Amino acid sequence: MDICTAIKEVHTTALEHGWWDTERDPREAVALMHSELSEALEEARAGRPMLYSNPEKPEKIEGVGVELIDCVIRIMDFMGHYDIEYLPKSLRPSYDTSDDPLPILVCMIHSMLSMLFGFGGSGEAGINIDDGKIMDTTVVGWIFSDIIDVIFQWLRNHGASPESIFEEKAAYNKSRPYKHGKAF
Repeated sequence: MDICTAIKEVHTTALEHGWWDTERDPREAVALMHSELSEALEEARAGRPMLYSNPEKPEKIEGVGVELIDCVIRIMDFMGHYDIEYLPKSLRPSYDTSDDPLPILVCMIHSMLSMLFGFGGSGEAGINIDDGKIMDTTVVGWIFSDIIDVIFQWLRNHGASPESIFEEKAAYNKSRPYKHGKAF
């Protein structure tokens, strides 16, 4: 799977479904990434599997893996909208959370998202916490690229195919209504 192509496709779908009809605050977008991670944790807490079909909506896949991929999709849309480059592993340090239990993974990624605002002692902020302006696309790109890789590797190490889940969820999103019927 080519991540750069996926970023363009995800963002195109988001544009077609009205997500960028008005300018969105980057802080809102990051908050929604956090929500997807929390939804993954809730799926696990409810004892649901990595991937399953909901009998009430058989066309929609659900599960822990799907919620993690939803976070990746939100990240890719953000990167596509703001023209933020995906940075290959060779150009950045990388975390290995592949053997961590899901709650630890979610905690780590929540922390990584917080680093976008200069938390964690880095001193560098990719996004200004006060006004939501993007200050450094390299910082944002590094953090988002790492989160994508961490989620993909974690899914692989837990018996799932992130590429398959991604492809199925991205295809489903193309069939959904304007803003998926949501306010934001």
